[in-house]
Amino acid sequence: MSEQPHNADSNAGVEWGTPKKYVLPLSNAIDGFDLDPASGAEPTPYANTRYTKEDDGLSQDWFGHVYLNPPYGREHNMDWASKAYNEVPNCKSITALVPASTSTRWWQKYYAKADVFCFVDTRIEFIGAGKSGASFANVICIFNSQNLSEQYFRELSRMGTLMKRLQINEGSVFDY
Repeated sequence: MSEQPHNADSNAGVEWGTPKKYVLPLSNAIDGFDLDPASGAEPTPYANTRYTKEDDGLSQDWFGHVYLNPPYGREHNMDWASKAYNEVPNCKSITALVPASTSTRWWQKYYAKADVFCFVDTRIEFIGAGKSGASFANVICIFNSQNLSEQYFRELSRMGTLMKRLQINEGSVFDY
């Protein structure tokens, strides 16, 4: 694998592990993640159940509190975004660390529907990606945020800027 950081929509290396400092504080705030459906790039599992590339997390059922750092790249982004969004009703929560490619179709169609967003305030030095960090910004998208603790959001706020999606109702735009 190249030591060069890659563009989130390229096909240069797809499996990079999440550094502990992004996962463990969130995991501890909810007494652990139940599932990591795209695991294998981290030396230590971050969830009680994990699906590796061989298990094919796209074809498995998801459950509980899910932590997702999916493979990145043109050929993967839409599939993982769609799967995450479609599994929301089956999960207590989904925490997805993804490229902040907010102008792409896969991001707008699926991740933009998350409840809460944390725009990470630094370039992440992914495990297996070299020391220079990613060449792109990342966002942590949270689905079913109502099932997460206040401590979870305190920890999340230490990683970047938090934003909540505003749903505009039929009446006045101020009826939210």
